[in-house]
Amino acid sequence: MIGSIPFMDRDELKDFREQCKRNLNRSVEERMRYGFNYVYKPVLDDADWRSFDSMEEYRRWCREHLPAYLGYGELTDLQRQMLEEFEETLAKKKKGRRTNEVLL
Repeated sequence: MIGSIPFMDRDELKDFREQCKRNLNRSVEERMRYGFNYVYKPVLDDADWRSFDSMEEYRRWCREHLPAYLGYGELTDLQRQMLEEFEETLAKKKKGRRTNEVLL
């Protein structure tokens, strides 16, 4: 259970385990063949190749041409704030572990 939302019911979990067992019986070649799927990416897949003279030129092109959901753009203010809060939380946890190590 994740939070108050059940992650998988018993039947789904049983099916998942059976699928894992079946996949373990496949050869590496079969796993490679069936383990990847192609997903069309608008704009990116519309040209065979592109080149840019600088990283800034590449980033500008991404901002101007690619849909935000592809993740090639820059962070929004909210995303930047969330990332900073996450990094602060990690730093506090890391500092707490160091303190515990010193006490031992």
